[in-house]
Amino acid sequence: MRRPLAFVCLVYLAIVFALIHIRGIPDKPLPAENYIKIQGWVADKDETNQVIYLSDVTFCNEADFTTKEEYGAICYLAEEGTLPRLGSYVEIEGKVGSFSYATNPGEFDLYAYYFIKGYNFSLKNARINAVSSSYNSYLEGLRSIRNGLASTIEVLFNEEDAGIIKTMMLGDKSSIDKDIKALYQESGISHILSISGLHISIIGMCLYSLLKRMGILVWLRTSIAVFVMVNFGLMSGMGTSTLRAIIMFGLVMLSFELRRSYDIITALCLAGAVIVFQNNYIVLYAGFWLSFLAVFGIAVFSRCLYISKDKIDKVPFGYVEVISSKGIIAKLFCLGRKTVSITLGQMVVGLGNCFMACFSVSFFTLPFVLYYYYEFPLYSIILNIIIVPLMSFLLGIAIVVCLLCELICALAAIAAGGHAAKGAGVTVAIFKILSYPCHIILWFYKHICKFINNFPLSSIILGKPSVWKMVVFYFICGFILLIHCWNIGKRIEESKTGVKSNNKARESVDKTKTKLGQKIKTFILGNQFKVKFILICVAFILLIPVRRGFKISLIDVGQGDGLCIEYNSKTYMIDGGSSSKNNLAKYQLLPFLKSKGISHIDYWFISHPDSDHISGLKEMLSEDGKMDISIGTVVLPAAASIESDAEELIGLIKARKINIAYVSQGDSFTYKDLSLECINPVNGKVYDDVNAYSEVFILRYKDFSMVLTGDATTESEEDIMEYLGDVGLRPALTGDYKNAKGGAESCSRDNIDQGTGADGKADYKIDILKVGHHGSKTSTGKAFAEILSPDIAVISVGKNNKYGHPNKETIDTLTDIQATIFQTSDLGCIEIRVDKSGGYTVRQSR
Repeated sequence: MRRPLAFVCLVYLAIVFALIHIRGIPDKPLPAENYIKIQGWVADKDETNQVIYLSDVTFCNEADFTTKEEYGAICYLAEEGTLPRLGSYVEIEGKVGSFSYATNPGEFDLYAYYFIKGYNFSLKNARINAVSSSYNSYLEGLRSIRNGLASTIEVLFNEEDAGIIKTMMLGDKSSIDKDIKALYQESGISHILSISGLHISIIGMCLYSLLKRMGILVWLRTSIAVFVMVNFGLMSGMGTSTLRAIIMFGLVMLSFELRRSYDIITALCLAGAVIVFQNNYIVLYAGFWLSFLAVFGIAVFSRCLYISKDKIDKVPFGYVEVISSKGIIAKLFCLGRKTVSITLGQMVVGLGNCFMACFSVSFFTLPFVLYYYYEFPLYSIILNIIIVPLMSFLLGIAIVVCLLCELICALAAIAAGGHAAKGAGVTVAIFKILSYPCHIILWFYKHICKFINNFPLSSIILGKPSVWKMVVFYFICGFILLIHCWNIGKRIEESKTGVKSNNKARESVDKTKTKLGQKIKTFILGNQFKVKFILICVAFILLIPVRRGFKISLIDVGQGDGLCIEYNSKTYMIDGGSSSKNNLAKYQLLPFLKSKGISHIDYWFISHPDSDHISGLKEMLSEDGKMDISIGTVVLPAAASIESDAEELIGLIKARKINIAYVSQGDSFTYKDLSLECINPVNGKVYDDVNAYSEVFILRYKDFSMVLTGDATTESEEDIMEYLGDVGLRPALTGDYKNAKGGAESCSRDNIDQGTGADGKADYKIDILKVGHHGSKTSTGKAFAEILSPDIAVISVGKNNKYGHPNKETIDTLTDIQATIFQTSDLGCIEIRVDKSGGYTVRQSR
């Protein structure tokens, strides 16, 4: 078997991955008290934000809370001061807090993120009671070097550039500009902010080459290079991509010392096994997958797509991970180690293969990019062709300038004595000039990203792919690799015989394969380019979302309202605001819509212009530049005072040139089998309360019906009941739903005959009621609830909200009519799926 070590590592990774996915991330209990005292080791610290990261935490004076599990804590100090040294043992007290879970599809799971990193809760307004005298002097020394370099960077560069350089060089993300970080992420170049193979290549291989030129013995120079890289990793925080690159660099050095060939596939698998062995839950981390898949894509998969030329065949695997060329031009054009002069044809081929390398990375990581981020920056391939080569200049100049500045300033201080400050000032001025190319490159990065992001289709929203699609995608990639291996075998055979193989002769010699199978293989090898192109297109098409069926999602927006209706390719939103969650669009609404593959809202209905119903929409409309999600029409209630009540919102809508429509009782929106009939507000009526003119809709699809109430009051409900008495509502039919735990329950609907109940009164029974005003006692009156008689009542409400919603009277009213109650505060996002017959299921996110 070839690569037995790689095979063993892959089997281990597969077993761990399967077990972790079956088990999931466990919930760790926390003490019941709000204010606690803990002890632990200082694992990391952030001087800028006054944060301490503790490992191996024990709880003090918590007699009722005993556990054998390991805990980690993030402590946010109440007062600024000198932080404890790394490796010291501290006692801290503060207000305990838990990390938020993802309660909506697409929402970032903060609890899972910190669990993977080893932290399970936070302490806010924390105070340090005691610090041990002992600490880890080695780690503290590395931190001092990092702080010294960070100070030098801050002196040499302006604030914006310094934040980027510190992130790239030192892994210090505390001061990077948020807008720059977001810009890089949107453009698909955020990987340059992570310390990975490029940094190790520049620092490690340059150091190794220098030691080699000095005549240092092989074992000594490899040992020194690995030692420096490990310490660089420790100094920069040893992220997943950094650890992976250092392990692979160590294996390169080992191959040099043992005079053995370096196999990047084995190195990748071994590095993955080591990282997963250290932390099993890292398999749930996006950075883990993207780091390894990117390297595999550029080092292995890209060779399946390279333009076949003799020069190109000499390119070593992993040229981005290990610098193999003597110049930037040679590296850019993928030429051999000693090639300096290039022809025009070689340049074209080199550029083509450079594009293929970037394309391979984007293509091979695409399923996981979509799985975690839901959209793909289309022009990132072109951007990376421009930006990655410049990174060599940027990092090289920044590293050399900072190190030389530190060294010369230190020597000047020793030599000049009392005139050290003046000498240092002159030195800094000189090095500011020398570092100016870095500013130019970063300025270029910023503006080219902004320029390209203004192009149409700069980001394509495809949604979160299902697991089976991802599996099929990588099966297709595997088949492309198999074709490449077949081609290599064919070329080896031809090189041995000296002539091209005759297909018929090969068919007769190869007795282990069927005649049909050999013909297929021969056909594929004869049409490699076409077959590979078709397979890549099929893989891309596979990831394009196909939206089918009818779904209603009551998004967990905290104390507010947000409801999404999906019917095939059509999408309708009703409200989208919260009084308890800031940046609702950024953290809840946009991730939800993107994860569903939704890039356009056909109609966005606003029940009324209270902040807890429109804050998310206002946030989206207020964004600079183009909107991530386009909107066709915003529908407002046709109330007399709507122009003044929603003046700011209407101004934002008009500024975006979005259509505005007004709706009142009797209006309806229809699409195929779906209809939304407005039953409030009454056209022309003057309302004293903004809540009273809330849009209320009857939603009908097949034999399914649902009433959507906004913040409608009992006054509104009286108008609605009068209207229903005039026009009627469809008689109730039989249906099923599944409860939150997945079991099926039957919704009994007896004594129904053409809209007449057992008592002879009109019966307007519906399937589901979206309870008005978050369950307030000012809505969902007894008469209104009894007339509608829903089987299920869903309530959008924030957990532990200050209003006391849902009100006990409302809950009692719904209980009296035997409605099953679902609350977003308990279940997260509530999704209702309706089949073609009108039957429905209710699912939860939490």
